[in-house]
Amino acid sequence: TLTDSAIADYLKNEDEWIKHYQNRLDTIIDLCISNNIKPILITQPSLVGKGRDPVTNVSLETLKLKKNENGKLWWTMLEKYNDGTRQKARERNIPLIDLARLLPKSSEYFYDLVHMTNKGAEKTGEILSGSVRPLLRN
Repeated sequence: TLTDSAIADYLKNEDEWIKHYQNRLDTIIDLCISNNIKPILITQPSLVGKGRDPVTNVSLETLKLKKNENGKLWWTMLEKYNDGTRQKARERNIPLIDLARLLPKSSEYFYDLVHMTNKGAEKTGEILSGSVRPLLRN
């Protein structure tokens, strides 16, 4: 089990990478806007993180991924990027679909950390459709 301090140490340089990621998001947003395209940002969901998989009852935090990586570490890292996306959406007044929070964590929806099963793709489609529909009305 990785301690919170071990996770923090592992991710100590991540903030610098998040800044680079946000700069790339700005470039994409600017490109869209300059071409009269209204961007919509979407966070990245993952199977791992808090809780237990409802299908297998496996802990999604302590799930070992590599020698020194578990589900909690991986999700903490991914959420830093998701937070960067959320922040950029607020700063730039860009619609955001927080798929990372809306798609349930379940091996019914994921066949690995981030790739979806057919049911996961269907559920994602439902979430995105329901979220985009009101944006298109406006």
